[in-house]
Amino acid sequence: MDEPCKNKISRHIATEKRTLEEAQAMMPLHKSFADNLMARLNSIRGKRFEPATTKILEIGSAQGGLLMQLTISGYHAVGVEPWKEARINADNISKLMNIPIKTFDGVSESLPFSSEEFDIVIANSVIEHVIDVDATFSEVNRVLKKDGVFWFSAASSMCPFQEEIRGFPLFGWYPDSIKKQIMSYVKNNCPQLIGYTEAPAINWFTPWMAKRMLYSAGFTRVYDRYDLRLESEGGMLYKVIINLLKRSKIARLTADIFYGSCSYAAIK
Repeated sequence: MDEPCKNKISRHIATEKRTLEEAQAMMPLHKSFADNLMARLNSIRGKRFEPATTKILEIGSAQGGLLMQLTISGYHAVGVEPWKEARINADNISKLMNIPIKTFDGVSESLPFSSEEFDIVIANSVIEHVIDVDATFSEVNRVLKKDGVFWFSAASSMCPFQEEIRGFPLFGWYPDSIKKQIMSYVKNNCPQLIGYTEAPAINWFTPWMAKRMLYSAGFTRVYDRYDLRLESEGGMLYKVIINLLKRSKIARLTADIFYGSCSYAAIK
């Protein structure tokens, strides 16, 4: 083992590397996530996505946990996943739980689907790992129907703390060029620090960067994580805080320092 790797062994595992048992254990979390996300997307769109007629694509669907929960809820959900072992696990879990799903081999920069095929595209903690963000956003716009919604979460440059790599304090604030050099070195020499993923994070977002790229890709409206939060998700204090964040840019920027990730919903 390389000297820089000593005493830095981590149990941090990339999503696509989880075992069958670990993926099964995540199913309750996928249900909660699916329910919350759909409620938020329904609120910004102004009308409800009816499960029976709504087609959803998940980019980076890993072992298919979210796809299965969306399928249980009645949506027509499919996934695209470049890692073969993750697709195999998705197939095994699907058969074990008797919840049929479809996961296709492919990458976000060249999605294997027709134009205007989906109502919703989801990419949860995926965009920071893609090779070409501009190409990815353009492809998502292509496969979405008019008024369709693209939701993604990714690594934030605003917060000094994050979970993409272990052992580098304040990594979120490093210059992007330094981040990429470190990720490249760690991938080849200390892969346990990045959860053994073959596609470490190389893209980090600020609010202005994310919105600029989404508008350039052809999206007409963009909502951040605070726009998406519903008052019904918490108590009185939660409502006060959310209303403050929705009204104040300074409050949003301050809050971003404490979140290691960011998330956005963009409407075509």
